[in-house]
Order: sequence, then structure tokens, then C-alpha cells
Amino acid sequence: MAAQLKDKTALVTGAGSGICLAFAKLLLANGCNVVIADLQLLPEAQSLVTETTDAKPKAIFKKTDVTDWNELQAAFDIALEEFGGLHIVCPGAGIFEPLWSSFFNFDGGVDNNSTSSYKTLDINVNHPILPIYSASKHAISGFVRCLAPLDISHKIRVNAVAPGIVKTPIWTQSKDKLLWFDDNVDTWVTPEEVADVMLDLIVNDEWVGGTILEVGSGNVRSVQAFNDPGPQGSGHQVSNANEAVVNSFALIKERFGK
Repeated sequence: MAAQLKDKTALVTGAGSGICLAFAKLLLANGCNVVIADLQLLPEAQSLVTETTDAKPKAIFKKTDVTDWNELQAAFDIALEEFGGLHIVCPGAGIFEPLWSSFFNFDGGVDNNSTSSYKTLDINVNHPILPIYSASKHAISGFVRCLAPLDISHKIRVNAVAPGIVKTPIWTQSKDKLLWFDDNVDTWVTPEEVADVMLDLIVNDEWVGGTILEVGSGNVRSVQAFNDPGPQGSGHQVSNANEAVVNSFALIKERFGK
């Protein structure tokens, strides 16, 4: 069931920057209050909170580590306390295969035998990236498909976006990952393009529960549950991705037996 946004409240994790910041702006522009749950705010996000302090709708910030369930609960609680209700939840916080939580660098960062977990999975999956990233995104896809019946039974719509290569701090603040991108060949997807589709998933009756929309550069399509052809159009690949694979495998050799 499509949601009307005016006078509603949304909780958006990861909205301190990137795609979810763009999404938060769209929600506010459509009359929806926003609780930003993130570890920190980039200056642009801080300005958004400051500018709407006495406004209606408004955005508030709750410092949140999404891997800490108590902190997540506190983010939900503040939404209810501040606005009296919660209508939209967007678990958008994510990380992209940082060395401090990597399958290929186990025990070289925060993941080790004593933690019994991968922080990447705690953030990208449990909170609702080469091999772990792909696994986490497949998990989200399966999660969304499985909850499709809620749209009919409880009028709760669970949908998702599958963005291409989006120009956010995940990429721009990582010199290593930027090397994968060839400005002469590859195309960025903008955060605003993704945010527009996220909003459409909420307000457009066409997108029933279980819908996953792929967002490329200037193109959007519905991802099929079976026999899907894979990403189409521009904005979905980086020309030098093979370097990432080689570097990751090099970590195995470096750390083997340690």
C-alpha cells in the first residue's frame, strides 16, 4: 500500500551522508519528519538538522551504531517520543568491504575469533563487500522477497533499491576504491537518482511489496526474482574491479597461516 508522506515520520539509518541523506531531503520536502540515525553527520547533513530545528517537518539526529541493538532501539524510541509515531523505516546504513572488516583480512581488523562475527554483515545484513558485500546484498534481496505478502496481509510494504556505482563517501573517501573507477569509461550514479526511486517505492501504487528496483545512471528497472539478466545500462560497473580481486587474494597469501 502506498504511503502518504505529509505529517508522517521516517527513521533513516546512514542518512549522515550519501544516498540516505539525499533521501532524507526528499522526505522533508514532501512533508515527512526524519530521524537520522548514524555515527556522525557530514556538514551538509548537520546543516539540514540545524535548518529544520524549529520547522515542520523537521529532521533530528540520533547518534547510532547500527550494530548495537540498544542504540538502534533508542533511535526508534526517540522517533516515538519526538513525533508521536513512526511510519517509514529505511535501514540504509552500509559499508563496502573495509579492511577493518574483510573476509580476506580476518584477524587483521575488528573481526576475530573473540568477536565471532563480521562487522560488515552486522551492518549490511543484521541491521535491517566483494564476497561479503555480495552475500549481504543477496541476503537483503531474499529478505525483501520473503516479506512481500505483508503488503496484502498487513498493509506493510517492504521494497528495496539495488543501486549501481553511486558517488558517495564510501567511494570518494577511499583512495583505493577510487582507483577502480575510470573517469574516461565508467559512469557514476548520483545519490539523488537513487533517492528519487526510493521515494517512488513509497508513494507509487505500482510498486507492490517485494519489488526491487535497479538504479543505474539514467535508468531504472524492476529486478526479477527468476531469470533476471543482471544489471542493465550504465552506472553498474568499474573498469578496474579486477584490481580489487587481485588485492584481496593477495591478502590471503599475506595472512595465510597467521
